[in-house]
Amino acid sequence: MMLNKPKAKRDGEANLIPLINIVFLLLIFFMLAGSFTQPDLFKIVTPTSSIQQVPEDKILIILISANGRLAIDNEEIELSALTSRVSGGRVGEPELRVQLKADASLNAEDLLDVMESVKAAGITQLSLLTVMGGSS
Repeated sequence: MMLNKPKAKRDGEANLIPLINIVFLLLIFFMLAGSFTQPDLFKIVTPTSSIQQVPEDKILIILISANGRLAIDNEEIELSALTSRVSGGRVGEPELRVQLKADASLNAEDLLDVMESVKAAGITQLSLLTVMGGSS
């Protein structure tokens, strides 16, 4: 009796398909497992600091660009509306903490204007965010 011999497989094709499947599964895994953060409304280069402090939950972050533009919750606002906006945030949180994320090249007078507006809203805990810098 004569049996047909099976055709020889090409080794290159047989081993490539499972590798492609694994690569796509890894791609999907890292896309789903990665964390997504919402970028800031405008680019801010924060100043450096030699002290490290862990940020807390339940805080309000105010962005201040180099030219004095303001944003809260990725919504640009004017300085005149800042006090009422921060006061509105205090309704649910009486001990609301406010953090200022200001550009390092921001004029100090503009920073003081923002700090006075926040103080006028009744905020007693105000922090200026910095990045950890190397020692000189």
